[in-house]
Amino acid sequence: MLLEEAIATRWSCSDLVEPIPSETQLYSLLQIALNAPDHGLLRPWKLWCLQGDQREKLGALFCQSALQQNPQLTPAQLANISNRPLRAPLIIIVAANVTPLHKIPEIEQILSAATLAHNIQLLLHAQGYASIWRTGEWAYDPLVKQTLGLKDQDQLIGYLYVGTAATSPPPARQVVALNVHLKKFTL
Repeated sequence: MLLEEAIATRWSCSDLVEPIPSETQLYSLLQIALNAPDHGLLRPWKLWCLQGDQREKLGALFCQSALQQNPQLTPAQLANISNRPLRAPLIIIVAANVTPLHKIPEIEQILSAATLAHNIQLLLHAQGYASIWRTGEWAYDPLVKQTLGLKDQDQLIGYLYVGTAATSPPPARQVVALNVHLKKFTL
């Protein structure tokens, strides 16, 4: 698949099933994705790939966090929360491992990790897999960050839910003409 086609046809799919990339495919894909823009070559990112019961442990962590925020949650609400990571056979967690007070601004380090996440999505799509980038409250939760070994300044970029699309992609999006004005600047 050409890059242009991958960008034009990538979509966020929430109905994900097996199969997922093999370990070899995933490793290769991640190696390529790591070529994200990285001002200063800081490699400001961390990745976790969760499958099987690791997703259940993530759901338990989400419940623990939710109960800290609201101890009155019902069993049904907790079941809903704990099942969220089970909506996909593979979850890739992407975080920005921020180096504070560095000559490379923190925002550039965070954007580098976000670009890595997008690279992963495009590469998955190009290989016939589907994904959806999720954040939600657990992308900002101190307990989740701490459990993952992230420092206060680090940012959890998101959870990439990965699998094979169980539904058909939506109709091709209509390309909207952009009204772009280029101005010449002189100094």
